[in-house]
Amino acid sequence: MEDIPMNDLLFWSVLEFTFSNRSTDSEFVMTCHQHRFVVRLTVNQFVASPQLREKYLIFLDVAEQFELGGYTVDDFYDWVAEPMLPIFRELSSSDNIGSTLDEFLFPETHVHELFVDGDKMVAEEQQEAEDIPQGFGVSFPEDTDFTPWPTFTQSETRRIFLNDGTAAYMELMDPGNKSSLLHEISTYRKIHDAHLDKTLRISRLIGLVQARDDEEVIIYGLLLTYIDCDHMTLFCAVQPETPANLRTRWATQVGDTLAQLHEAGIVWGDAKPENVLVDQHDDAWIIEFGGGYMEGWVEQGLAGTREGDLQALGRITEFIHATEEPTNI
Repeated sequence: MEDIPMNDLLFWSVLEFTFSNRSTDSEFVMTCHQHRFVVRLTVNQFVASPQLREKYLIFLDVAEQFELGGYTVDDFYDWVAEPMLPIFRELSSSDNIGSTLDEFLFPETHVHELFVDGDKMVAEEQQEAEDIPQGFGVSFPEDTDFTPWPTFTQSETRRIFLNDGTAAYMELMDPGNKSSLLHEISTYRKIHDAHLDKTLRISRLIGLVQARDDEEVIIYGLLLTYIDCDHMTLFCAVQPETPANLRTRWATQVGDTLAQLHEAGIVWGDAKPENVLVDQHDDAWIIEFGGGYMEGWVEQGLAGTREGDLQALGRITEFIHATEEPTNI
C-alpha cells in the first residue's frame, strides 16, 4: 500500500464504521473540512483484482478482532481512505476558518463507492439522492430538566470556543447513547453539587449543546472542561523510558483525585488508563463519567461501584510502574 503523507492524515478522520463479515459489506463515514463522506464497499466490487479482494477480506477479519496479523483497524481506515485522498485534497483548508458546530453536525454529504481500476482502488461518487441519517444527537421530552447547566444551540459554538471565548471540549453523543448520557449528566450533577475544589483535576460539565425538534429536545453533545493534553492519555504516556518521578507523580495524582471523588460520594466508573489525560504540565486528569467498564481493569460485577474504582486504581498503578527500569544501587 502506498504510504499516506502525514499532512493527509491530519485533515480527515473516520466518524463511524460498520461492517458485516457475513455479507462482506462495510460502510465508513468520514469527515474532511466540514464535508461528510459515506464510503461503501462490498466484496463484489473487487472481482477484477483477486489481490485487492483478498486484502479486503483480511481487513474484515481485522475489524472483527481489532488486530490480526500485524494489522489494526487503523490500517483498514488508511486503506479505504487512500482512494479518497484526491477528493479530500480538493477541499480548501479555508473551509475550516470561522466554522461553527452547526456546519459540523449538518455537513454537506457525499456518497462514494470504491471500485478496482487495474491494481488500485478508485472512488466513484453516487449520483442518486439519499436521505443520510444524522450521525449525532439523543432525543428527550421537551420538559426534561438539565439544570443547573446552560444550553447552547449548535450555531453558538465556534471551533469548540463559546461566544464568550471559553475553551471547551465537545463530547458528541451517538443516538444510541441515551442511558450513558443520562448517567454522565447525573454524575456531573453530583460533582456540581459537591462543590469540589476547583483545582481538582477532573473534567467538568460546562453546558449542553441542544436543538429543538417539534416537542423534543435533541442533545448533540456535552461541553466539557478543555484539558490541554494534545490527546495524550496515561496509556500512551507511560513508556519504558518514563522517569520514575513522573510515574510516581501520576499514580499519586490519580489516587488522590479518586479519593476526593469517593469522599464526595462520586464513583468514577469507567476507570482505565485511557480515561486519564496527561496535560502539558505532566499532570494527570480523570475524565469520562458515563459509566461502563473495560475488561482487564474492573471485574464486571464491580462495575460502577467504589470497590470497582479501587480495583481499577490498583491495576492502573501496576500499569504505571510495570515497565519501570530498576534503579542501580
